[in-house]
Amino acid sequence: MSYPYTYNIAPEFDSESFWHIVKKLDTTLPAGTMQEFIEDYLDGSLLKIYHSAGKVVRVECDWDIGAVFIDSEINLDAIIGSDEV
Repeated sequence: MSYPYTYNIAPEFDSESFWHIVKKLDTTLPAGTMQEFIEDYLDGSLLKIYHSAGKVVRVECDWDIGAVFIDSEINLDAIIGSDEV
């Protein structure tokens, strides 16, 4: 799947940055947004997927890539703001 919006939150694996942006999205996205959380217990990678109005937002803290980023079908510029690196 191709996402029209990508946001780089941290240039390295950083679970603190992941949880900071997840908390921000949890309080900003519309009530009733479906959420799914996946943790890879082998390498510590984290993934949170939001489903809102038929659109997907994926927040990843990926050990292999070594970064925290968001792939989104929703423009999050107003929400991410200064959190983007």
